[in-house]
Amino acid sequence: MRRILPFLCIIGLLLLTASPLYAGAIVNKSNQSADYFRSLNRNASTDYADIAVYNPAGTVKLEDGWYIKLDAMYIQKDYSNTISPSVPSLTGPIGELSQDEPSIVPGFFTVYKQNKWSGFFAVTVPGGGGKVEYNRGDATTVGFTTQFAGVGDLQPQSSIGESVYMGYTLGGAYAFNDVWSLSAGVRYIDAYKEQTIGVTLGAAPPPPQTVLDFEQKADGWAPFIGLNISPSEELNIGLTYFHKTELDFKTNIKRDDTGGLVGGLVPYLNQGATIQEDLPGQINTGVSYKFTPKFRMETDLTYYLEKEATWEGRLNGQGNSWEWGIMGDYLFNPQWKASLGYLHSEIDVDPNRILPQAPELTANTIGAGAVWQFAPRWSFTF
Repeated sequence: MRRILPFLCIIGLLLLTASPLYAGAIVNKSNQSADYFRSLNRNASTDYADIAVYNPAGTVKLEDGWYIKLDAMYIQKDYSNTISPSVPSLTGPIGELSQDEPSIVPGFFTVYKQNKWSGFFAVTVPGGGGKVEYNRGDATTVGFTTQFAGVGDLQPQSSIGESVYMGYTLGGAYAFNDVWSLSAGVRYIDAYKEQTIGVTLGAAPPPPQTVLDFEQKADGWAPFIGLNISPSEELNIGLTYFHKTELDFKTNIKRDDTGGLVGGLVPYLNQGATIQEDLPGQINTGVSYKFTPKFRMETDLTYYLEKEATWEGRLNGQGNSWEWGIMGDYLFNPQWKASLGYLHSEIDVDPNRILPQAPELTANTIGAGAVWQFAPRWSFTF
């Protein structure tokens, strides 16, 4: 038991955030709507209600009336860690440790537009990475178990982590004229993290028993401001700044079979302790141009102000990340529109600080989809 305690303490330190790789930065996530998935570029768009979180000043470009949009995005997260065959387990070489726990990301958007004014409200997931379940352990648990418990003592393990930042966006926009419009509002973040570690102790039979289970919660408010510029009917420019959200995570130890040693080595894992891990601010920029009434292109640059955020844990000093993309929309007829987009995500994390369980990696992404307007006031995005 004593030999396995150090590994548990360090695991608790490393797995505080599960941030799987899909569009976004280290903590921030940009894939907040189905229309984002089909295009990967929304910072200068002026078409659907989800622009409330991408180009809020552009909501005044919508036709007068109510808009409601409900999204459910299924994300299959297939992650794996390959362990050297020379490291034995109870049943032979470990090989690949994997997880395929999916995430269902919700999105709700509503906009009311009248004359020069608009108001909007949205519920999205602008941070975190959902849930990961490594039922046989992962690279970190194997590494530290091997180091501290000895190769011969390596037993079945498990590692489960979850991280979700729910965002509630409220604001409004005003059009000064056909060219200039301004938006402002606030976003409330309700953040939650949980980590559960399981190991097989002594002669106890598998499956692994939970020896450490803790959760952390934080919430905070932050303002945002946006500008939409339409020099012509063909050209549209969107600019939005989201201020960082200060988040002080408070720890709740649900189970600790280490005798309190975890809290002794990692102070913010004591019952009631706090650690500041802000949701960084970001700058959304985009340029959209209609080459013909049926064909539109857009290019975006999103910059994440990670170095301005306070990160007291694993990510201290990391950032700034950015994303650049380009997309095309084609309107076949009043009922059907298709899109194709590309995105490059440049994630600025020291390789030694990347999570093996859910790595924050630089990536290139292609997205495609369509919109079917099957009735005058109804459309379906896929």
